Amino acid sequence: MIVDDDLEGPTSAPTDRTGKKAGPAEPVHLNPIDLSARFLRKPFKNMLKFSLARLMVNVPLFPERRRAKFAEFATKRDYRWLSQKLLEASASQELRNSQQALPPFNGEIQRKRREAVDSTWHAAINRALSDTDLTTLPKVTVSFVTYNSARWLDDLFTSLLAQNYPSAKLNISFVDNGSTDETVEKITTFMDSHKADFASVILRKQDNLGFGAGHDVSFKASEDDLVFVSNVDLQFHKDSLVKAVKVALADRDDVASWELRQCPYEHPKFYDPISLETSWSSHACILIRRSAYDKVGGYEERIFMYGEDVELSFRFRGAGFRIRYLPHVTVTHHVDFKDTKLRPDQFAGSISSNILLRHRYGTEALAREGVQMLESLIVNEIDRNRRSGLVKAKEIVKNNRQHFQKTKQPEVQVHFPFNGFDYEVSKQGFDTPLQSEEPLDGPLVSIVTRTHGPNTQMLAEAILSVCNQTYQNIEHLIIEDRTNFAEDLTEDLRAAYNKNIRYIKSEGHGRSAAGNTGLDRARGQFMMFLDNDDLLLADHVELLVRGLMANTAAPAAYALAWEIPTFFDQSGRYREGTPLSVPSHATPFSVKKLRKINFLPIQSVLFRRELYETFGGFDLEIDHLEDWNLWCRYSSAGAFHYVPKTTSLYRVPGDYNFRSERTRVMLAAEDAVGKRNEEHFKSQTLKNP
Repeated sequence: MIVDDDLEGPTSAPTDRTGKKAGPAEPVHLNPIDLSARFLRKPFKNMLKFSLARLMVNVPLFPERRRAKFAEFATKRDYRWLSQKLLEASASQELRNSQQALPPFNGEIQRKRREAVDSTWHAAINRALSDTDLTTLPKVTVSFVTYNSARWLDDLFTSLLAQNYPSAKLNISFVDNGSTDETVEKITTFMDSHKADFASVILRKQDNLGFGAGHDVSFKASEDDLVFVSNVDLQFHKDSLVKAVKVALADRDDVASWELRQCPYEHPKFYDPISLETSWSSHACILIRRSAYDKVGGYEERIFMYGEDVELSFRFRGAGFRIRYLPHVTVTHHVDFKDTKLRPDQFAGSISSNILLRHRYGTEALAREGVQMLESLIVNEIDRNRRSGLVKAKEIVKNNRQHFQKTKQPEVQVHFPFNGFDYEVSKQGFDTPLQSEEPLDGPLVSIVTRTHGPNTQMLAEAILSVCNQTYQNIEHLIIEDRTNFAEDLTEDLRAAYNKNIRYIKSEGHGRSAAGNTGLDRARGQFMMFLDNDDLLLADHVELLVRGLMANTAAPAAYALAWEIPTFFDQSGRYREGTPLSVPSHATPFSVKKLRKINFLPIQSVLFRRELYETFGGFDLEIDHLEDWNLWCRYSSAGAFHYVPKTTSLYRVPGDYNFRSERTRVMLAAEDAVGKRNEEHFKSQTLKNP
């Protein structure tokens, strides 16, 4: 059996409709410089394995799935393919170098994160989440659109009545789009029983004009500055409305909306872990500033359903507004991933909206790409219901294309993402549940961040990503190694955010010594590392703490991470590439694999304090890959708990030259650390024969 012990390669082979491997895949998400360096490190060994694997592909005695695995394995060691990819990479780099002086390097992401670090509003909205004063809350409108929604209403009504928000300041607006079930009767009964409990409860009936058109009725009838737009197939948590409004009152005037987090399944789209801005918002439950809504003209009347929330989000941003995501403010949204019923109308609506948005917010090339993707789907679709949805989508695009090309064009040229028939890149693990109705009462978590040198901007971003955690019982230890630049920053952020942040000078020299100083000074029952240039998404600590509390036998827990190629200019500004999901990370814990490769990014692991007390900290003789050695030693305590969701980000050099140098440094360290790891495993075998 051939074992992948030298190279990290492509994703697995594609699957057919039965889920079986259909054949070898064209490699994707591979860095050719990294791969060729690994290949050339052991050329004869890899060429032998390549030849053997290619031979095994044609052995009919092996099942198709096994032969596909051999083919995939061989692809990763195909030197001709690697050479071609290196040439392409070199040409691409030359092109980038030739164009580098043409487009401005504006560092938009960096600028907004810098604003968050330097502002008072970011700390203010962070503090607003724990503000319990209800006396200054304004009147708000809560808008619902119903269509044959009777089965959801009892739970919705119960959650409305349980809100901590003063009910006398809530204007409840129902717009029914021609229901034929018991929806209207249920709403009428609720009004008769509880109308006196609220500022108002109003039911308006109309023909089925769509989701956006229904909510538009509520906006036009409301005099409140803030309006909640909500689905009816959800339940508010008791603090949902209070927290969202508190944040809105503390936030900047140019923020148009605040999207609430859906539980137990969070929407998987990307959001910035520092500014909490996002490129588009789901309108399953969102708080909207009515003045911004009125300024941009409300929902797009030609989108009946599915995509109207993305379009309004893009129009907000195209008018110069920001849109915010609130991972700390939650509702329960009833989503059934096991429901396999085909919905042609939903299919048609979502695909046609994507193509129409390409005509309004994208380039001609992007619009053509969308049309071509739709044509390809129609040609290849064999399911009758899905095909009818695709044909309907084509008709919708044909009838509305010119309208979207000529109307409501953006005033501000910002980035409007299109990712196939989706928009933003999506996190892995969308079906990993997290129910956050009640704050988790768990043990203290110590996060150790090592820092060195004068560039404290990324350190500030790392600290703010910890401040944004949904889990609050955290101490953050900033350990500075040899220099004296981070103390003032640490103290400023501690005071502004009122968080448990401590600055400590390292008692030794080097990264490993600094890490051990942090572990020694930590007080938490659970501990983890966060490098000063890495970031945590808001649910990272909460998910891992819940994992360790549920799996008491696990010595540690880990989740998935995005790899972010980062490009710097000479002035220190940066821009980030598309987040990448590294295939080797997405695997249940395996000591066998850990002995061959470190598939655990350092910030992705949360471990129990007993591991440090039993096995110690970093090996002071190791300068690089010290975390790999640590995880190998800690694995002696048992299998780590695996949380298959993307919850953190780590940066890698985007420039091929820098990345190549980084790869050479890591490869130089890999042999020495690997030998030290093997010595540990052999000693453990001798202790436990």
